[in-house]
Amino acid sequence: MNENIKLETPVFDRRLYSTMLSTEEKLKQNLFKRMRSSVNVSKILENLTPDDVRYLIQAEDELSQCSVFSRIFPTASTNKYLKFLEGPRYYDILLDAWERKYFCNRARGIRRLQKLCNKKFHL
Repeated sequence: MNENIKLETPVFDRRLYSTMLSTEEKLKQNLFKRMRSSVNVSKILENLTPDDVRYLIQAEDELSQCSVFSRIFPTASTNKYLKFLEGPRYYDILLDAWERKYFCNRARGIRRLQKLCNKKFHL
C-alpha cells in the first residue's frame, strides 16, 4: 500500500451505490451498447460519467480483495468473448476497455479514479 495515501475512517455513503442514471449517462450507455467496433468501444473511457467512475471503483475494490483468486472475466485478453454474451452489456464493455487500458499499469488507472473522487465527481 502506498504510504502517501491518507486514509480516513471509512463511512458508508449510499451515493456510491446509486443506480439512478442521468440522461447523459443513459445516452452514453445506449450509444456504446449499439457499437460493434472495438476501436469505437475503446472511446468509452474518454469521458467517464459519475456512474462509470462508481462502477470502476467497485470493480477495483473487488479486484483488490481477490488475494489468491484471479479474475477470469474481463481481462485484457477476454474481449473476444464479448460476442458470445447475450447482447452487449454496457458495464461489460466498460470493464473490458478498462482492463485493456490499465492491466499493465493498474496504479495509473487507480490514480485516475482517485483524481476524479477527490473532485467528488463520482457523487
